[in-house]
Amino acid sequence: MSQLFVYSSVITIKVTVETQKNNILKANNGNDRVTLPVYTEPLKLFTRNKIIVNRNATKRAAAAVIFAVVLNTGCAAGNGENLDANGQPVTDATAVDAEEPEAIDVSAPMASSAFGTIQSTVFTPICSECHGPVGASAGLRLDEAASFAAIVGVTSSEVPALTRIAPGDPDNSYLIQKLEGTAAVGAQMPLGGPPLPQDTIDFIRQWVSDGALPDSTDALALAPRVTSTSIENDASLHRMPDAVSIVWTSAVDSNSFNEATVSLLRSGGDGSFNEGNESAISVSVAKSPSPYMTTLLINDLNSIEDTFQLRITGEGDVYARGTDANNIDGDGNGLPGGNFIRRFTIKHLQ
Repeated sequence: MSQLFVYSSVITIKVTVETQKNNILKANNGNDRVTLPVYTEPLKLFTRNKIIVNRNATKRAAAAVIFAVVLNTGCAAGNGENLDANGQPVTDATAVDAEEPEAIDVSAPMASSAFGTIQSTVFTPICSECHGPVGASAGLRLDEAASFAAIVGVTSSEVPALTRIAPGDPDNSYLIQKLEGTAAVGAQMPLGGPPLPQDTIDFIRQWVSDGALPDSTDALALAPRVTSTSIENDASLHRMPDAVSIVWTSAVDSNSFNEATVSLLRSGGDGSFNEGNESAISVSVAKSPSPYMTTLLINDLNSIEDTFQLRITGEGDVYARGTDANNIDGDGNGLPGGNFIRRFTIKHLQ
């Protein structure tokens, strides 16, 4: 039987999550299935087997949660079962508190897949609930598709004097400060849950000290290809971004990224880039802290509702290349050559 614990700050229901799709979350308590409507912000998955509803949740969302759980548990508290002398639920510490995150195994030397280990044990199961593709807190995405490009060499939005991850400098990496609880702004992360084990934080610190590199398993590719970008293809934005970060599978030659190989075009209102009415937007290349990342600065931030195309040339007489002089694999077919293209629209200006 699942238990419902009501507190002054949160409502915690211990269940096992099955799926979340189209704003409907399905879970089970070991015996019964619970279907819960998910409203915009209040309902969050905090750990793999608990749902936490913020106190500021709408009454409708909270009521739906309580109704669904009581309906599926038979409301056992009515006969005094599982209540103490004061009428409060009898619980153990693990039932009340969020589960302690599991520590990364640091017994082995730092492996070439260090970042993948951090992603699979920290970012994906713990951080991406709030920092996922939709409505990412502080604009920071830590899901697998975007995390590296979002943190390495990227300025913190909360403390612009710091970089989220400064390769080689964990003490001045804002993400490390947030995990350790020493940041000048905001609370320690994960927000509302127990801190990461110190061994895990040390593992992340060592990865930063070693240069904050992506996993080297893909670095054997003959040509650099894009593994993630700070803007998804066909993204819909409300303003022109000031920069675009691109992460590559292997090291690139930053000097090969210039006005001859990088372009940003505005379609001219028709969404096409073959009509001859396109206009160019000035882009420059920032000095990157990592050879695996390219940061493009957009110099004209005058936002206009239109479709835009970012293009990096990987073929022809002049092309972007890796440090081994190979063309980039722009089209991602596994061979040198091809152009990398990323399109996005700006609408509903804010």
